Amino acid sequence: MNPRAKSAKVLNGFQIEVEFINGEKRHFDVTPLLSFPVYQPLKTRTYFEKVFVSQGIVQWPRYCSERTQ
Repeated sequence: MNPRAKSAKVLNGFQIEVEFINGEKRHFDVTPLLSFPVYQPLKTRTYFEKVFVSQGIVQWPRYCSERTQ
């Protein structure tokens, strides 16, 4: 079973550092995902910086654009 995330912090560019409950820290570059439509909101730096961990999962707040309302 994969360890659950404990915390996440934003690094340079579109990278995050995730700390897991087992103490391990890993860096993840989100840049390759930004070409997919579902990840487009993450291109906005202020939104990207809202990363958080809930119930062991790295996530961002729900994004609502005018197109989805």
